[in-house]
Amino acid sequence: MRITGLEIRTISIPFKQPYQTSRARTVSCDHVILAMQTDTGIVGYGEGAPLRSEFDSPMEAIAVCIEKYLGPAVLGLDPQNVAHLHAVMDKALCGNEYAKATLDMAAYDLFGKALGLPVYALLGGKYRSRVPLTKSIGAKDAESTRAEANEIVRKGFKVVKFKGSGNPQEDIARVKAIREAVGPDMPIRIDPNAGYVGVDVALKALRAMEPYGLELIEQPLPRWDIRGMAHLCRALDTPVMADESVFTIRDAAMLFKEEAADVLNVKHQKAGGIYRAMQIAGLAECANIPIIIGASLETGVGQSASVHLAVACRTMRYPCDLRTPLNLVEDILKKPLPIEAGEVICPEGPGLGIELDMGPLEKYTVDKVLVR
Repeated sequence: MRITGLEIRTISIPFKQPYQTSRARTVSCDHVILAMQTDTGIVGYGEGAPLRSEFDSPMEAIAVCIEKYLGPAVLGLDPQNVAHLHAVMDKALCGNEYAKATLDMAAYDLFGKALGLPVYALLGGKYRSRVPLTKSIGAKDAESTRAEANEIVRKGFKVVKFKGSGNPQEDIARVKAIREAVGPDMPIRIDPNAGYVGVDVALKALRAMEPYGLELIEQPLPRWDIRGMAHLCRALDTPVMADESVFTIRDAAMLFKEEAADVLNVKHQKAGGIYRAMQIAGLAECANIPIIIGASLETGVGQSASVHLAVACRTMRYPCDLRTPLNLVEDILKKPLPIEAGEVICPEGPGLGIELDMGPLEKYTVDKVLVR
């Protein structure tokens, strides 16, 4: 099997409601959908899902990287040789993990389809068939937060996760409101998205939240403040999870060396693909550090890749954020991944186990480019 062409689409799908974090207000899913074509006629699909308010890879940059550099480099390669694919991509272009993740996902989809196996089987098999889910609340006032928390519990999600506002005092009020709304047993997670400036400010605020029973504290400080993250890990009773601080396996190694993370949020988009994400998961297992598999507001294409990764990772010990297509006015899959009792069920078909719905895909396409 050889790669013969790439169809690169930029898409924009509105969210049902704006998604507010401490860093930005996001109103649409602006991503890249890739169709990787082969000489066998089999097509594999990938998604580039950047968070442009947090990282430096908007969808247009991903599309250009694939069109001008990565695409020409991988034409003629066997997509089943994923390790070699990454070696070629790394030689063609430094960094640009989101673009590489898009190609990596499509290659795994092809690999599985060629063998008649689901992607999780290519990763060593599965430890679970379902992935428990969190449900996030954007940065809102305490009363709106309380109402949304009640709805999350009613729908059966396993964790109420709320996005930090950047204002620690407001966040203390919000976690209090959530605990009062959901009762004593429902896990609560806060994610300031690196929005607290200064370790002293973060420590004071998070200590004030801990009596309300936090499950995890996700990336309270800027991604570069490894020393501050290490200080919070030592000073707080609640586990501190790194997200923005971990892209590559080298980032993970540095966090472990500095004892700056109790948990890792592993996202194949940031890591450069499923192949690289599994390397990070393996390193975390060696360090006895649990992980979650994170999301980047993907459509069902990227969600499916994340779910395959999550079911294959032994050290995945916490509920994950893998329900982002629920944010969209319309997904691009014919059959969205089923969610039952707050858990997403892994597809069992070959490759990613999904089928694209070309109607919505065409409807939300902004631009399309072919590489041959």
